[in-house]
Amino acid sequence: MNKYVKSRTILDTKTLTSEPQRGDGIPWKTSKRVYQKAKDFKPVTLDQITDEFRSIDKEDELQDYYKPKQQASSIPNNLDSLLKQPRNGVFAQKYQRGKSLCWMSGFWCAQLQIKDRVGYELKFPAWSLAVLVGTTYRTDANTIRSEIIKVHTANGYQKWKRAVTEDRKGRTAVLDAIANYLGQKKKVAFSYVDSSSSKTLLNSMGIQVHLNYAMIYPHFKGNWTMKTSPYQATETNR
Repeated sequence: MNKYVKSRTILDTKTLTSEPQRGDGIPWKTSKRVYQKAKDFKPVTLDQITDEFRSIDKEDELQDYYKPKQQASSIPNNLDSLLKQPRNGVFAQKYQRGKSLCWMSGFWCAQLQIKDRVGYELKFPAWSLAVLVGTTYRTDANTIRSEIIKVHTANGYQKWKRAVTEDRKGRTAVLDAIANYLGQKKKVAFSYVDSSSSKTLLNSMGIQVHLNYAMIYPHFKGNWTMKTSPYQATETNR
């Protein structure tokens, strides 16, 4: 059980937005509980998820929850502001009137959509991994790259990218928080991934991407494979 029990009330402060910001959230500690992979473990399939949405007459909303949302540009004109180190620790926040949960640590943010628009609890929560760009945590890797280069050139983008990818502690912490929540709820999280760089990142962490879809299971907690720069081999071969 999380030590910050009183956080449940405080977490509801940002209820209308779905874009986590620098400085959001309250201190959070994930439990040390470990979730073992079941002996009869079988991966969740896309058909299972589609069938779930079809069973509740929401098949037309499937892509709404699992595809990344379009986000407004938030590139600061000052490069130092873009590279500014976030505060230390892990922080949690609820958004959209409790329909979305976020855990933020360093340059990384893991977000979990747990309810649909009307408050129905999703059997397969939608997860996403975002990075801090200025003051906002964002998901679209290709758009982020082009926007930073436009303002700070390719050299500025490489400096930002290095700061983000070297923050292994941050991305481990937020992914552990998601896996821990899933373990408590006995659920599996699902995500749509179409960016090649995002696929490279996820594969480097042991999260397999099949047909643009990626799952997180409770037993992933504490078992991520983290490289300092998951893009290094790819960039060397270009």
